[in-house]
Amino acid sequence: MKSLRHELWGGLCRESQLKYAQDYTGFVFSHLPPSLRRLHLSQEFKRMLHARGDRLTWWSKSMSFLAGFVRASRQLEHLTVYDIVDAAHFLGNHTLRSVRQHDHKWTNLQTLCLRSSRMRPDRRGDVDALLQRAAVAALSMPKLCRMELWGCEDGKGCHFCYRVSDGRRQHRLTWRSNWDEDLRFSRPTERLWSRVARQQYVFADLDVRYMPIPVRRLENERMRLVILHGWSSPPDVLGALSIYQLVVEDRNCLRL
Repeated sequence: MKSLRHELWGGLCRESQLKYAQDYTGFVFSHLPPSLRRLHLSQEFKRMLHARGDRLTWWSKSMSFLAGFVRASRQLEHLTVYDIVDAAHFLGNHTLRSVRQHDHKWTNLQTLCLRSSRMRPDRRGDVDALLQRAAVAALSMPKLCRMELWGCEDGKGCHFCYRVSDGRRQHRLTWRSNWDEDLRFSRPTERLWSRVARQQYVFADLDVRYMPIPVRRLENERMRLVILHGWSSPPDVLGALSIYQLVVEDRNCLRL
C-alpha cells in the first residue's frame, strides 16, 4: 500500500473518544506499512454535535502522541494533516542545532500541509514564530517541493505556501489572507526561508508574494472551502466526499 486517506466526521462522547484515541494511536504508531508514501489524515469534531469549543482532542496534544506521530511521518513523501495535530505542535521541536546534528530528518518528504489554530489576525507574533519554526524544519526536508500552512478562525482565513519549481531553481513564498490588516514576513523569517532555498539550489533567489483577499468576514464553513478548495495547490487537504459535505453544510447553514 502506497497511499492512505482517513477522514473522521462527527462528534464523540468522552468514552468513545478515549477508545478511539487508543485505537488511533496504535494505528499511527504500529501499522503504517513500510511501503506507504502518501498519508492524508483529518478529523472534524463539530461543535454543533458535541457542544464543545475545542477542536483538537486531548490526545492530539500529548507529547507521546506527537513524538510517535512525527516518527511515523519520517518515511513519507506526502503528508496532509487536518486537525489531528496542530502545525505548531508538529513543527515545535526543531532547532538549528538539531538540524546540524541530523537528529530529525524527513529524507523523502516532498509535500506537507498542516493547519494551525495560531494562524489568526490577533496572534501575528505567533504566526511569524511558526513560520520560522517551519523554515527550520524544512532544512531537514532535502526533497521538499511544497509546504502549506493555513488557519481559519471566526471567518478569518490565511494560507502560507512555500513552493519549489523549475528543477529547484525557483523558490516562492506566498501569503494570502482576508485579514483586516495583512501580515508581512519579518526579516528573520525571510532569511530562514532563503536558507532553505539555497540548501536546495545554491544560486536560488526567494520570490516573496503577498496576495491579499478583499477584506470580508465569511462563515467558517465557507472560508474553509475557499482555503481548502481554492487556495491549496493542489487542493488535496480533504477528499472529494468531505469537500462535498462542507458544501452541503454551507448551503444548509450548518455552521461551526
